[in-house]
Amino acid sequence: MTIDFLAGIVETGAVHGVDADLDPSVVHRVFGECDHVNVNGLSFWWGYGILEIFWDKRESGHGVWGTHFTAQAHRLDPPLRWTALSGELARRGVEMVELPPRQPDQEHVEYFQPVSKIMVMVRRSGGEIHNVQSRFQMLYPDHDWGAWDAVKQSLKHALTLSPDERVAWIERGKPAENVAAWWHYRCRVITGHSWSFGTLPDRADWVKFAFWAWGHAGTLGVPSAVVAREVAAYSAILEDLHPEFDRPSADSLVRPCLEHLTGAMDRSDKDLIAAAALHRHAIQAPALVAGVDQWIAKRADLPSVSLRRC
Repeated sequence: MTIDFLAGIVETGAVHGVDADLDPSVVHRVFGECDHVNVNGLSFWWGYGILEIFWDKRESGHGVWGTHFTAQAHRLDPPLRWTALSGELARRGVEMVELPPRQPDQEHVEYFQPVSKIMVMVRRSGGEIHNVQSRFQMLYPDHDWGAWDAVKQSLKHALTLSPDERVAWIERGKPAENVAAWWHYRCRVITGHSWSFGTLPDRADWVKFAFWAWGHAGTLGVPSAVVAREVAAYSAILEDLHPEFDRPSADSLVRPCLEHLTGAMDRSDKDLIAAAALHRHAIQAPALVAGVDQWIAKRADLPSVSLRRC
Protein backbone atom coordinates (compact mmCIF):
# COMPACT_ATOMS: atom_id res chain seq x y z
CA MET A 1 0.00 0.00 0.00
CA THR A 2 1.45 3.35 -1.02
CA ILE A 3 0.59 7.02 -0.73
CA ASP A 4 0.13 7.01 -4.50
CA PHE A 5 -2.67 4.45 -4.14
CA LEU A 6 -4.57 6.52 -1.56
CA ALA A 7 -4.02 9.70 -3.57
CA GLY A 8 -5.60 7.97 -6.56
CA ILE A 9 -8.72 7.21 -4.52
CA VAL A 10 -9.00 10.82 -3.34
CA GLU A 11 -8.45 12.19 -6.83
CA THR A 12 -10.79 9.87 -8.74
CA GLY A 13 -13.40 8.93 -6.12
CA ALA A 14 -12.90 5.25 -6.93
CA VAL A 15 -10.53 2.30 -6.47
CA HIS A 16 -9.37 1.32 -9.94
CA GLY A 17 -12.73 2.51 -11.24
CA VAL A 18 -14.74 0.68 -8.58
CA ASP A 19 -16.96 2.46 -6.08
CA ALA A 20 -20.06 1.64 -4.07
CA ASP A 21 -22.44 2.77 -6.84
CA LEU A 22 -21.63 -0.37 -8.81
CA ASP A 23 -23.54 -3.63 -8.53
CA PRO A 24 -21.80 -6.33 -6.48
CA SER A 25 -21.53 -8.47 -9.62
CA VAL A 26 -19.28 -5.81 -11.19
CA VAL A 27 -17.11 -5.61 -8.09
CA HIS A 28 -16.76 -9.41 -8.13
CA ARG A 29 -15.79 -9.37 -11.79
CA VAL A 30 -13.02 -6.84 -11.17
CA PHE A 31 -11.69 -7.85 -7.75
CA GLY A 32 -12.67 -11.53 -7.58
CA GLU A 33 -13.69 -13.29 -4.39
CA CYS A 34 -13.63 -11.04 -1.35
CA ASP A 35 -11.55 -11.82 1.73
CA HIS A 36 -14.44 -11.40 4.15
CA VAL A 37 -18.18 -10.69 4.20
CA ASN A 38 -20.28 -9.03 6.87
CA VAL A 39 -24.09 -9.03 6.89
CA ASN A 40 -26.27 -6.92 9.18
CA GLY A 41 -29.94 -7.19 8.27
CA LEU A 42 -30.39 -5.61 4.85
CA SER A 43 -26.88 -4.12 4.96
CA PHE A 44 -23.79 -6.02 3.87
CA TRP A 45 -20.18 -5.32 2.96
CA TRP A 46 -17.33 -7.08 1.20
CA GLY A 47 -13.72 -6.75 2.26
CA TYR A 48 -10.67 -6.82 -0.01
CA GLY A 49 -7.63 -6.31 2.20
CA ILE A 50 -8.11 -2.88 3.75
CA LEU A 51 -10.85 -1.98 1.24
CA GLU A 52 -14.48 -2.43 2.34
CA ILE A 53 -17.47 -1.81 0.04
CA PHE A 54 -20.96 -1.39 1.50
CA TRP A 55 -24.46 -1.94 0.10
CA ASP A 56 -28.05 -2.06 1.38
CA LYS A 57 -30.59 -4.47 -0.07
CA ARG A 58 -33.70 -2.58 -1.15
CA GLU A 59 -36.78 -3.41 0.91
CA SER A 60 -38.85 -3.52 -2.27
CA GLY A 61 -36.64 -6.36 -3.51
CA HIS A 62 -35.39 -4.40 -6.52
CA GLY A 63 -31.62 -4.78 -6.23
CA VAL A 64 -29.30 -2.91 -3.87
CA TRP A 65 -28.25 0.60 -2.91
CA GLY A 66 -24.53 1.29 -2.95
CA THR A 67 -23.78 3.30 0.19
CA HIS A 68 -20.03 3.88 0.52
CA PHE A 69 -16.57 2.36 0.51
CA THR A 70 -13.72 2.73 2.99
CA ALA A 71 -9.97 2.09 2.79
CA GLN A 72 -9.03 1.23 6.40
CA ALA A 73 -5.54 2.71 6.34
CA HIS A 74 -5.15 2.38 10.13
CA ARG A 75 -4.54 -1.35 9.62
CA LEU A 76 -1.30 -0.69 7.75
CA ASP A 77 2.09 -1.20 9.35
CA PRO A 78 3.90 1.12 9.22
CA PRO A 79 1.12 3.74 9.19
CA LEU A 80 0.82 6.30 6.42
CA ARG A 81 0.82 9.97 7.40
CA TRP A 82 -1.28 12.89 6.29
CA THR A 83 1.76 15.04 5.55
CA ALA A 84 2.82 12.59 2.86
CA LEU A 85 -0.66 12.23 1.36
CA SER A 86 -1.43 15.96 1.42
CA GLY A 87 1.90 16.63 -0.29
CA GLU A 88 1.11 14.18 -3.08
CA LEU A 89 -2.39 15.61 -3.48
CA ALA A 90 -0.96 19.13 -3.72
CA ARG A 91 1.45 17.92 -6.40
CA ARG A 92 -1.53 16.58 -8.36
CA GLY A 93 -3.46 19.82 -7.91
CA VAL A 94 -6.14 18.16 -5.75
CA GLU A 95 -7.49 20.56 -3.13
CA MET A 96 -8.85 19.44 0.24
CA VAL A 97 -11.30 21.17 2.59
CA GLU A 98 -10.89 20.71 6.34
CA LEU A 99 -14.28 19.81 7.81
CA PRO A 100 -15.60 21.23 11.09
CA PRO A 101 -14.96 18.87 14.02
CA ARG A 102 -17.71 16.40 14.78
CA GLN A 103 -18.86 15.86 18.33
CA PRO A 104 -17.97 13.82 20.27
CA ASP A 105 -14.96 12.77 18.14
CA GLN A 106 -12.06 14.99 19.16
CA GLU A 107 -9.34 12.51 18.22
CA HIS A 108 -9.57 12.94 14.45
CA VAL A 109 -9.65 15.69 11.85
CA GLU A 110 -11.38 15.17 8.50
CA TYR A 111 -10.42 16.52 5.07
CA PHE A 112 -12.83 16.46 2.13
CA GLN A 113 -12.38 16.59 -1.65
CA PRO A 114 -15.51 18.31 -3.04
CA VAL A 115 -15.27 17.00 -6.62
CA SER A 116 -14.56 13.32 -5.97
CA LYS A 117 -16.55 13.38 -2.68
CA ILE A 118 -13.83 11.55 -0.75
CA MET A 119 -13.04 12.15 2.93
CA VAL A 120 -9.73 11.45 4.68
CA MET A 121 -9.80 10.93 8.45
CA VAL A 122 -6.53 11.69 10.25
CA ARG A 123 -5.49 11.24 13.88
CA ARG A 124 -4.79 14.62 15.47
CA SER A 125 -1.93 13.24 17.53
CA GLY A 126 0.73 11.84 15.23
CA GLY A 127 -0.98 12.61 11.92
CA GLU A 128 -1.57 8.99 10.91
CA ILE A 129 -4.24 8.39 8.26
CA HIS A 130 -7.12 6.47 9.85
CA ASN A 131 -9.18 5.86 6.73
CA VAL A 132 -10.17 7.14 3.31
CA GLN A 133 -13.94 7.02 2.70
CA SER A 134 -16.48 8.00 0.08
CA ARG A 135 -19.03 10.62 1.08
CA PHE A 136 -21.01 10.86 -2.14
CA GLN A 137 -24.05 12.43 -0.47
CA MET A 138 -22.20 15.23 1.31
CA LEU A 139 -23.37 18.73 0.42
CA TYR A 140 -21.44 22.00 0.56
CA PRO A 141 -18.87 21.25 3.29
CA ASP A 142 -17.67 24.86 3.32
CA HIS A 143 -21.07 26.21 4.43
CA ASP A 144 -23.10 25.82 7.60
CA TRP A 145 -26.80 25.88 6.70
CA GLY A 146 -27.98 25.07 10.22
CA ALA A 147 -28.43 21.96 12.32
CA TRP A 148 -30.78 19.36 10.83
CA ASP A 149 -33.30 19.43 13.71
CA ALA A 150 -33.37 23.22 13.85
CA VAL A 151 -34.00 23.48 10.11
CA LYS A 152 -36.70 20.81 10.38
CA GLN A 153 -38.49 22.85 13.03
CA SER A 154 -38.48 25.93 10.80
CA LEU A 155 -39.87 23.87 7.91
CA LYS A 156 -42.81 22.66 10.01
CA HIS A 157 -44.25 26.16 9.63
CA ALA A 158 -43.76 26.10 5.86
CA LEU A 159 -45.55 22.75 5.75
CA THR A 160 -48.80 24.46 6.74
CA LEU A 161 -48.57 27.23 4.13
CA SER A 162 -50.11 27.44 0.68
CA PRO A 163 -47.73 27.30 -2.31
CA ASP A 164 -47.84 31.09 -2.73
CA GLU A 165 -47.24 31.61 0.99
CA ARG A 166 -44.29 29.22 0.87
CA VAL A 167 -42.72 31.20 -1.94
CA ALA A 168 -43.08 34.39 0.11
CA TRP A 169 -41.67 32.59 3.16
CA ILE A 170 -38.64 31.49 1.14
CA GLU A 171 -38.10 35.01 -0.20
CA ARG A 172 -38.07 36.40 3.33
CA GLY A 173 -35.72 33.78 4.73
CA LYS A 174 -33.25 33.03 1.94
CA PRO A 175 -29.63 34.22 2.34
CA ALA A 176 -28.07 36.93 0.23
CA GLU A 177 -25.67 34.42 -1.36
CA ASN A 178 -25.61 30.68 -2.16
CA VAL A 179 -29.38 30.44 -2.29
CA ALA A 180 -29.28 27.19 -4.30
CA ALA A 181 -27.16 25.44 -1.70
CA TRP A 182 -29.33 26.80 1.10
CA TRP A 183 -32.52 25.44 -0.47
CA HIS A 184 -30.89 22.16 -1.58
CA TYR A 185 -30.07 21.44 2.04
CA ARG A 186 -33.64 22.23 3.10
CA CYS A 187 -35.00 19.92 0.42
CA ARG A 188 -32.82 17.18 1.86
CA VAL A 189 -34.23 17.86 5.34
CA ILE A 190 -37.83 17.74 4.07
CA THR A 191 -37.33 14.49 2.17
CA GLY A 192 -35.37 12.90 5.00
CA HIS A 193 -38.08 13.71 7.51
CA SER A 194 -40.85 12.53 5.18
CA TRP A 195 -39.50 8.98 5.01
CA SER A 196 -37.99 8.83 8.51
CA PHE A 197 -38.59 5.72 10.56
CA GLY A 198 -41.17 5.71 13.31
CA THR A 199 -44.62 7.24 13.51
CA LEU A 200 -45.23 10.45 11.59
CA PRO A 201 -48.94 11.36 11.65
CA ASP A 202 -48.65 14.00 8.92
CA ARG A 203 -46.31 11.97 6.71
CA ALA A 204 -48.55 12.38 3.66
CA ASP A 205 -48.26 16.16 3.96
CA TRP A 206 -44.48 15.94 4.22
CA VAL A 207 -44.29 13.73 1.12
CA LYS A 208 -46.31 16.27 -0.87
CA PHE A 209 -44.16 19.06 0.57
CA ALA A 210 -41.02 17.22 -0.55
CA PHE A 211 -42.11 16.96 -4.16
CA TRP A 212 -43.21 20.62 -4.09
CA ALA A 213 -39.84 21.67 -2.64
CA TRP A 214 -37.89 19.87 -5.37
CA GLY A 215 -40.25 21.27 -7.98
CA HIS A 216 -39.45 24.78 -6.74
CA ALA A 217 -35.70 24.13 -6.49
CA GLY A 218 -34.94 25.15 -10.07
CA THR A 219 -36.28 28.66 -9.51
CA LEU A 220 -33.75 29.03 -6.69
CA GLY A 221 -30.80 27.96 -8.83
CA VAL A 222 -30.48 24.28 -7.95
CA PRO A 223 -29.14 22.65 -11.16
CA SER A 224 -31.76 20.64 -13.04
CA ALA A 225 -29.43 17.62 -13.13
CA VAL A 226 -29.26 17.67 -9.34
CA VAL A 227 -33.04 17.92 -9.07
CA ALA A 228 -33.50 14.99 -11.47
CA ARG A 229 -31.11 12.82 -9.47
CA GLU A 230 -32.53 13.75 -6.08
CA VAL A 231 -36.18 13.26 -7.08
CA ALA A 232 -35.40 9.85 -8.61
CA ALA A 233 -33.52 8.74 -5.50
CA TYR A 234 -36.26 10.05 -3.19
CA SER A 235 -38.97 8.26 -5.17
CA ALA A 236 -37.05 5.00 -4.86
CA ILE A 237 -36.90 5.46 -1.07
CA LEU A 238 -40.67 5.95 -1.03
CA GLU A 239 -41.09 2.80 -3.12
CA ASP A 240 -39.05 0.89 -0.55
CA LEU A 241 -40.42 2.34 2.68
CA HIS A 242 -43.78 3.95 1.89
CA PRO A 243 -45.23 2.52 -1.32
CA GLU A 244 -48.71 3.68 -0.25
CA PHE A 245 -47.92 7.24 -1.39
CA ASP A 246 -48.22 8.49 -4.95
CA ARG A 247 -44.98 9.19 -6.75
CA PRO A 248 -43.97 10.03 -10.33
CA SER A 249 -43.84 7.24 -12.90
CA ALA A 250 -40.55 5.50 -13.51
CA ASP A 251 -40.40 6.86 -17.06
CA SER A 252 -40.85 10.46 -15.89
CA LEU A 253 -38.11 9.97 -13.28
CA VAL A 254 -35.59 8.24 -15.53
CA ARG A 255 -35.93 10.38 -18.64
CA PRO A 256 -34.51 13.62 -17.10
CA CYS A 257 -31.68 11.64 -15.51
CA LEU A 258 -30.60 10.38 -18.92
CA GLU A 259 -31.11 13.79 -20.56
CA HIS A 260 -28.59 15.36 -18.17
CA LEU A 261 -25.83 12.81 -18.74
CA THR A 262 -22.76 14.34 -20.38
CA GLY A 263 -20.70 11.22 -21.04
CA ALA A 264 -17.86 12.50 -18.86
CA MET A 265 -18.61 9.73 -16.36
CA ASP A 266 -17.75 12.08 -13.52
CA ARG A 267 -19.48 12.03 -10.14
CA SER A 268 -22.54 13.76 -11.59
CA ASP A 269 -22.92 11.20 -14.39
CA LYS A 270 -22.41 8.28 -12.01
CA ASP A 271 -25.03 9.63 -9.60
CA LEU A 272 -27.54 10.13 -12.43
CA ILE A 273 -27.00 6.60 -13.75
CA ALA A 274 -27.35 5.14 -10.26
CA ALA A 275 -30.59 7.08 -9.69
CA ALA A 276 -32.03 5.99 -13.04
CA ALA A 277 -31.07 2.35 -12.43
CA LEU A 278 -33.20 2.31 -9.26
CA HIS A 279 -36.29 2.51 -11.48
CA ARG A 280 -35.31 0.23 -14.36
CA HIS A 281 -37.73 -2.50 -13.25
CA ALA A 282 -40.73 -0.19 -13.66
CA ILE A 283 -39.91 1.61 -16.94
CA GLN A 284 -42.64 1.20 -19.56
CA ALA A 285 -41.04 2.62 -22.75
CA PRO A 286 -38.78 0.03 -24.43
CA ALA A 287 -36.50 2.73 -25.85
CA LEU A 288 -36.00 4.14 -22.36
CA VAL A 289 -35.14 0.69 -21.00
CA ALA A 290 -32.55 0.33 -23.76
CA GLY A 291 -31.10 3.75 -22.96
CA VAL A 292 -30.76 2.96 -19.28
CA ASP A 293 -29.14 -0.39 -20.05
CA GLN A 294 -26.60 1.25 -22.35
CA TRP A 295 -25.53 3.69 -19.65
CA ILE A 296 -25.43 1.00 -16.97
CA ALA A 297 -23.19 -1.08 -19.23
CA LYS A 298 -20.90 1.89 -19.86
CA ARG A 299 -20.73 2.56 -16.14
CA ALA A 300 -19.91 -1.10 -15.42
CA ASP A 301 -17.06 -1.05 -17.94
CA LEU A 302 -15.13 1.69 -16.12
CA PRO A 303 -13.24 -0.65 -13.75
CA SER A 304 -10.43 -2.26 -15.71
CA VAL A 305 -7.61 -3.09 -13.32
CA SER A 306 -7.64 -5.74 -10.62
CA LEU A 307 -6.83 -4.59 -7.12
CA ARG A 308 -3.48 -5.63 -5.71
CA ARG A 309 -4.22 -7.19 -2.32
CA CYS A 310 -2.50 -5.61 0.65
